[in-house]
Amino acid sequence: IKSVRVTGFDGKDKYPVGQVNVLKSHGKGLTESRLIKNGYAIALGRAAQGMPTRVENARIALLDFDLRKARMGLGVKIQITDPAELEKVRQNEMDITKVRIEKILSKGVNVILTSGGLDDFSMKYLIDRKVMGVRRVPKKDMKRIAKAMTAA
Repeated sequence: IKSVRVTGFDGKDKYPVGQVNVLKSHGKGLTESRLIKNGYAIALGRAAQGMPTRVENARIALLDFDLRKARMGLGVKIQITDPAELEKVRQNEMDITKVRIEKILSKGVNVILTSGGLDDFSMKYLIDRKVMGVRRVPKKDMKRIAKAMTAA
């Protein structure tokens, strides 16, 4: 109860119990439960094994979009006569994604939480840059994390 106590402007204590996230884990007993005081736990792991397991002084980016290879929009028709041109189009799609990720990382981000997906290309790029990525984070958790970081 002390962990969720908030003192309002009027000096009265309030207890917003809805702010507490309870994670249930199979196979553990009640005596092995833990309280995380200065943080927030989510029931998701890293997107890939090569990503860091622990990040000190985390700079977190909360994204509400996919970090997958950009595809040409629906209705776009490309006539290709040379196989090299097809490879150019594919490379261009990958470059768009790379630029998108690079813009995010240029802000000093070392943890990316996205409500969308991460494809293999994006994960490899994040692994090379030693960035932790978590995909398909529920929007409810994203909002709570944003509020905890005072980003909302």
